[in-house]
Amino acid sequence: MGAMAFAAANLALKIGSQALLIPLSLKYLGKEEYGFWIILQAVGGYLLLSDIGMGQTVLNFQGEAFSRGESDQGNRILVTAFGLYWCIILFVWVGFAVVLLTQPVGAWLLKDVPPWLQAVVTPYLLLYGTLALVRVPFNVFPATMLGMRELVLRQIYEAALVLSLFAGTLAVFLLGGRTHSLIWVTNVAVLILSIASYPLLQRFHPQVRVGRRYWTPSLVKPLLTNSSFFFLYALGFLFQRLMGNVLAGRLGSLAEVPQMFVLLTLFRVVGWSLAEIPSRTIQPYVINLNVAERKDRVAFFAGLATKTTFAFAVVYTAAIWVLADWGLGLWLGPGLFLGYEPLAYLAGSFLIDVLFLSTCNFMRALNRHEGLSVAMAGYAIVTFLLGVAGASWWRPQEPLTGLCAGFFAASLLTQGFVLPWITHGWLQVRWRSYADHFLLRPFLLAAAAVASLVLLGLPAYLSTATRIGCFFCIAVLVLLLEWHLVLDEREREWVINLKRAWAV
Repeated sequence: MGAMAFAAANLALKIGSQALLIPLSLKYLGKEEYGFWIILQAVGGYLLLSDIGMGQTVLNFQGEAFSRGESDQGNRILVTAFGLYWCIILFVWVGFAVVLLTQPVGAWLLKDVPPWLQAVVTPYLLLYGTLALVRVPFNVFPATMLGMRELVLRQIYEAALVLSLFAGTLAVFLLGGRTHSLIWVTNVAVLILSIASYPLLQRFHPQVRVGRRYWTPSLVKPLLTNSSFFFLYALGFLFQRLMGNVLAGRLGSLAEVPQMFVLLTLFRVVGWSLAEIPSRTIQPYVINLNVAERKDRVAFFAGLATKTTFAFAVVYTAAIWVLADWGLGLWLGPGLFLGYEPLAYLAGSFLIDVLFLSTCNFMRALNRHEGLSVAMAGYAIVTFLLGVAGASWWRPQEPLTGLCAGFFAASLLTQGFVLPWITHGWLQVRWRSYADHFLLRPFLLAAAAVASLVLLGLPAYLSTATRIGCFFCIAVLVLLLEWHLVLDEREREWVINLKRAWAV
């Protein structure tokens, strides 16, 4: 529970720093240059897919080795993954450089390249991509922290990362730097902290060693095979977070990218990160339950986490809906609210995705992710296709609205219809029980909130006090329904016992 508290505090730090950096970036860079900076980070995010999911594999494999007390095996996993990373990023870098040097950026990334950007766009992309790729091999050290159940230590690392990125970005702005300086400062900060996590880890676990003698060719195939499915999952995950920003720059203008970025940040970064705190934090303990063949408890916690996570998601979405135009205007100034129609599409997509979030996190932790990973890769493809179709054909006059509509359709088709079959099969519970606890009961919360918002009408016509009052009424309604109708007797009893344990 201490790790969960640290995770919540760390997430509050991330949200707070982002809340300050967005208006500062708009002030010092302007909409167009900030839009380009957002796209640079998105491109870097896709290059980080050269991780190919090995970070999760290292976590899982080392978690099993740690549970059995096999320290040498843990070192072999660490060193072999580290070496593989360097081979992979070299191959990816060559391909990326060839694309940049042979293909005009306007042909595949940006709809319109402003005059001020034309001379530097390719060098900036190459520099950012190179630095992002160099960071990849050192991801094995933070992943090892989780594999060895150093959850608090990992949260300290995450907090240091957030603070260094915030301080570095602020220093760049105050000293008059722009995009070029941001590229260096942000990437080097991440690289230094990732490297520093190795001696920090050794301080608590002296048996952790990096040396040539631990290189184990026989582990290459298991690492790559297991990681390939996590790669597919990561592909879908990054499409959720980043593709909207990239497509906004390709289908709209750079000045419109921040509008899309703000909504995606609220739902698919902040909302998603808040929602997955419980399931991500207890992943190492779920591994132990599975090793002990306590599959009934794994299913129990999957159901409880799904219900509580979805209740939070409904309350969070209601807050965004009620306060969106007023809050964004107060926070960022005029012109940054995309509108209620795209907001509704992204909110619906967010709720569908969160419904399966906890179960999917447990499946990944237990290496039961093959079908899930294929589904997520399909989700990435469908998101891209429907997003482009919505922006280009359905709403060409409002491409960002069409893009959001495509995202909602993709979540409905690939998450809402596919994931129930995958998660139900893994949980091995009867369909009737699964539909009741994992679909219908959470749906009751969403239906109650939507009905309340429909009765409320568009918040743009309400006073600030009325908005806040309506939100609190919806939050209380959702929490009451969650406790009395959504949670069953066993789940309520577990929550009560947890509260008693905390009180002691």
